[in-house]
Amino acid sequence: MTLIQKSLGEKKTADNYELIGAGIGGNKVYDLYLRMEDDVLAKKPDVVVVYVGINDVWHKSSSGTGTDLDKFEKFYNALIKKLKAQNIKVLICTPSVIGELNDFSNPQDGDLNQYSKTIRNIAKNNGVQLIDLRKAFVDYEVKTIRITRLRVCSPQIACT
Repeated sequence: MTLIQKSLGEKKTADNYELIGAGIGGNKVYDLYLRMEDDVLAKKPDVVVVYVGINDVWHKSSSGTGTDLDKFEKFYNALIKKLKAQNIKVLICTPSVIGELNDFSNPQDGDLNQYSKTIRNIAKNNGVQLIDLRKAFVDYEVKTIRITRLRVCSPQIACT
């Protein structure tokens, strides 16, 4: 959100848009689904960017409370269905990284790749725009250095 707002300001178009962040750290796809009405749909958005998946993967190993891939896919499709039913333009993102060992030895890399593949298929099957953060981050990491301070990074590079 911060980077988008900054970019709009630089282009002198910030007054044409209202950006509203509805993300909550630690949420998983089913959390987002459960709060969709109040936190998103009630605001009557024209466009929604969905970025969810990191915690669904990460919490599987860190606390045993992650989301199995089949349930993740069902909730994700249900999110998109709700948004599209309100004629909202939907953009969806693949999860970026958990850890940054550029030899692909991060424990969650396999799951992140599977969830990203699923999200790519969801985008294709639902006719929504894909922002492939996983590919962008992996391509960048292979060529360069660490960009997160700890383990998890958002699209705003606000890392935790």
